[in-house]
Amino acid sequence: MSLTPVFCLHVLDTRLYCLMILLHDIENLINLEILNVSQNFQYLSSLPASIGLLMNLIKLDVSYNKITTLPESVGCMRRLRKLSVEGNPLVSLPEEVMEQSLQVVREYLTQKMNGSSPRSPSKKKSWGFGKLVKYGTFNGG
Repeated sequence: MSLTPVFCLHVLDTRLYCLMILLHDIENLINLEILNVSQNFQYLSSLPASIGLLMNLIKLDVSYNKITTLPESVGCMRRLRKLSVEGNPLVSLPEEVMEQSLQVVREYLTQKMNGSSPRSPSKKKSWGFGKLVKYGTFNGG
């Protein structure tokens, strides 16, 4: 089964669906702005690399799954303003990256995708990012 281009779909919400996999054809949802695949708990363990081709995505919620690695292609999502990853056993991002903003996460993933050795971001005193890190939600501009 493959997805055919669905030009009018802007929101896809599959939370609590016991979703096991996102199809690699997800990039055909070219106008998708919000993707919520949260709370599939033990069922969803990975995201396809093609998720980074969702260039119009503004909000991505993958919280409370079994995802250990964010695809490096997430770094290409320039319109992404909110990324929620809490409740996942992520091992693909170092703690010093997770302590920063969405912009830093995207830069880190982009560097990995380009084959360069990602730079560790300098730790800066932040105003209010502590709660974002605690909950695993990144907001960015």
